[in-house]
Amino acid sequence: MAGTQVTGTLTRAGGPVNANLRVRAADGVEAQLAGRVYPDVQTSGTLRAQGQTLQASVSGPYTALQAQVTGRTGALTFNRVTVPAQDVNLRATLTPDLTVNGTWGGLRASYDADRELVRLTGTQPLSAFGRTGQVQGSATWGPGFRGQVAARGTLEGYTLNLNGPWQALRVQASSREGSAPRAPRHCRMGAMTCACAVPWPTACL
Repeated sequence: MAGTQVTGTLTRAGGPVNANLRVRAADGVEAQLAGRVYPDVQTSGTLRAQGQTLQASVSGPYTALQAQVTGRTGALTFNRVTVPAQDVNLRATLTPDLTVNGTWGGLRASYDADRELVRLTGTQPLSAFGRTGQVQGSATWGPGFRGQVAARGTLEGYTLNLNGPWQALRVQASSREGSAPRAPRHCRMGAMTCACAVPWPTACL
């Protein structure tokens, strides 16, 4: 991949070549791998991304390299919305073409190498503004917060709709208790734009 740097040491004792490698991608993802790198690859180690550390392995012939990433991410918070800790199980084909599929909690994950976008679909529990709930739908994400969100769900007495690009995400909350929605109140939360259909002062700051 463009912008990826590989550094490390190689050792050989009359047979296979072993290595300790550090791989750094342009998007900040970093992997530390050790093991055999010739005549084929059998390595394992760790992968770090977005402040998370996971277990990683790369194996197979150079014409058909496979990778796996497993572990558990810690809680992630973005614009006062927190996703709880959850398990990761991703499998990837590195050569001849890059493909990624797997799960992150209750979400199915895949990677569009041509557009450099991660795609997530499924149901995600979360907490926001002191309330807990879950959303269901789909989202794409890439470096620089490229991508789109289309999801809906509930958050302790409210129904939620999230739509739009990450850079201007529209969040609409409406009461499930029968109160008539009023004109949306617009605000900014970091990179997001929200529209609250009922009074919800903790959401619109």
